[in-house]
Amino acid sequence: MNHITLRFPDDTIGRCDEIRAAADRGEAHTVQILGNDIKCGAARLALDEVRNLAAALEALGRNTRIDPMAAMVDLLESELASARRAVVDSAPQPTCLP
Repeated sequence: MNHITLRFPDDTIGRCDEIRAAADRGEAHTVQILGNDIKCGAARLALDEVRNLAAALEALGRNTRIDPMAAMVDLLESELASARRAVVDSAPQPTCLP
C-alpha cells in the first residue's frame, strides 16, 4: 500500500503543473476537472488536507476564478510534499535477523 500512497503525491505534482498551465491559459474548466481528479485520489488515500485543497481548486475552476489558483496550487504542492514525507516516515523499517 505504501508504494501506491507514495506514487500519488509524486504523480500529482505533475498534475499541479497542468493546473498552473491551464490557469495561465484561462482554462477554468480544465482546472475544475484536474482538481476533481486529485480530490478523488486524495479521498481514497485519506489525505484530507490534499483533498480539501483539491476541492477548493475544483470550486475555483467551477466558478471561473483564475486569480487565486496559483497560490492554491503552491499550497497543494506543499501539502503533497508533507503527505509524502508522512508516508515515508510511517513505512515499516526493515529489521535485521540475528
